[in-house]
Amino acid sequence: MNRLRHIFQWELRSQEAKAIVLFVLGWLLARLSKREPDLWLFAERGTDARDNGWWMFRYVMEQHPEVNAHFVISPDSEDYQRLERWSDRLIPYNSLRHYIWIWKASRAISTHVSGYLPYYIREVPAFRRLYHRWSPRTRLIWIQHGVIMNDMPQFHYDRAYLDCLICGAKPEYDFIAGTFGFPEGVVRYTGLARHDGLHQLSVKPKQLLLMPTWRQWLLKRDDFMQSNYRQTYSRLLTDQRLHAMLEDNGCTLVFYPHYEVQPYIEVFQQLPLPACVQIADKEHYDVQQLLKESALLITDYSSVGMDFAYMRKPIIYFQFDEQTFFGGHYATGYYDYHEGLGDWCDQIDQLLQLLQQRLETHLQMSDIYRSKADTFFPLYDQQNCRRNYEAIWETVNH
Repeated sequence: MNRLRHIFQWELRSQEAKAIVLFVLGWLLARLSKREPDLWLFAERGTDARDNGWWMFRYVMEQHPEVNAHFVISPDSEDYQRLERWSDRLIPYNSLRHYIWIWKASRAISTHVSGYLPYYIREVPAFRRLYHRWSPRTRLIWIQHGVIMNDMPQFHYDRAYLDCLICGAKPEYDFIAGTFGFPEGVVRYTGLARHDGLHQLSVKPKQLLLMPTWRQWLLKRDDFMQSNYRQTYSRLLTDQRLHAMLEDNGCTLVFYPHYEVQPYIEVFQQLPLPACVQIADKEHYDVQQLLKESALLITDYSSVGMDFAYMRKPIIYFQFDEQTFFGGHYATGYYDYHEGLGDWCDQIDQLLQLLQQRLETHLQMSDIYRSKADTFFPLYDQQNCRRNYEAIWETVNH
């Protein structure tokens, strides 16, 4: 066992060493080669294209083909085929070309705060700071992965060095602009690009969606297997009362674990579940499509709840580990889940009661939550990509 651990650590160190060499080599080669004219480098995590990065890249390629835009993605990604029509604009993730072009970019645009960087570089704060110092001409633009509801000190100005931060909701904008310490004009309320696709919906009236977020302390398999998180969702998914409720109402519950929990999805797939409970993997299901077509969402602290509220559809917040979550994952921010955009509970029994109530009201968002959503999202149209583009364009190199 010690020998295996030693080999694993050696392989990890060798990957990090390779990344450092490529990082410096990329910088040197970028300086020796011809600079790309106003290069816009788009990315999500380097392995996907289904979020705001995809929406913005497609918008730019279709509406502003004069822009020198490129997208970073792994060729073996499930989403690669979405981008094949622009194959000449794709940069293989973690390749030497990737390491070179991060230094050539005039604008680095990503859904995750450093998603445009190769993995072993973006995961080390010292390398992120070094990139910021060595590439002063590159504007760093965060188009977001979801509406921020909590305080996240790691994304404050003294750590993130952003030149543009996109917000998807008005209270989010007010909170970040007043708390995160960015200079005036950096934080912009434009709406999220992917919200352009959350109009003219075709909802499956009997499909319910269970989509919780992850936990920072559950990234190791042993920790996950022993966790209250796994035990609670396993109990919920196998609850006979839930099964009876779904069957009596002709409903299907789709459980989509968070991206960081997907590696353990077989734990849930092996549960004894009826046909009315489905476990969805990221290879065969698209998050935005699930959100658009589902009639009700059960989540915990995930920002997908904001997408659901944007569509004026009912939400149930199930927060069985509230104190633990806010003590070890995120710090509380401006959003009060107890008085938010949907019903709140912390026990499975309460959750089932609330679900029964929503079924009795035909899975419609109540007037009180609809009114709150109208205030939360005063920008409610299909012009989010356009506003994002204008904000990116106005982030001038200097």
